[in-house]
Amino acid sequence: MIEAVIFDMDGVIIDSEREHYLANQKLFKELEIDLEAVDYDQFVGLSSRLMWEAVKEKFELLQSVDELMSLGKQAIMEHFSRLDLTPIAGFMDLLDYVNERSMKIAVASSSPAAMIELVVNKLGIKDYFDLLVSGDQVERGKPYPDIFIHTAAMLQSQPGYCMVIEDSHNGAIAAKKANMNCIGYQNPSSGNQDLSICNLVVHSFLGQDLENLLDYLW
Repeated sequence: MIEAVIFDMDGVIIDSEREHYLANQKLFKELEIDLEAVDYDQFVGLSSRLMWEAVKEKFELLQSVDELMSLGKQAIMEHFSRLDLTPIAGFMDLLDYVNERSMKIAVASSSPAAMIELVVNKLGIKDYFDLLVSGDQVERGKPYPDIFIHTAAMLQSQPGYCMVIEDSHNGAIAAKKANMNCIGYQNPSSGNQDLSICNLVVHSFLGQDLENLLDYLW
């Protein structure tokens, strides 16, 4: 029996991976990094620290990882603050279903806490969630399981009774390492993500895909 549902945010609640790409594209240009030389799909779902550690090493940047993370956070917040956000099609039906069955609900995202707050407030869905967890709150980000283990502990739920919904390979690995069930959402905007490790993979939150997802939850 699933008692808690933990949502990733980017690529699951909002279709934001392209917007992250655009925000980082501007910053990479300022840092004189050729974005075409970066396999950007590998960063989807990855913690900010791990992403900037990899970029710093590859391009031999002079800035510290903490400085790069700060620049990245600022770029993303400025970009998203200007956007009109809408949830992914069918997500609200899924959220209502989970809420109506009195399941515990959380967000566990690699995005900064301020970004998570911005998104849920813009969408008007903050009250649905028992907990909002950022990758900044744990020592190691996805693909390590720390964020999901921490979220389960805060929800007072055993990992085996938690269901994670993820769109990224890195996030799915983190969920399974945490000994949780995981439904993969194959979002085309998130690039070619390998979700084969998931218990179930859906291609939308609509129609038969949504029914399959709900059957798996309940």
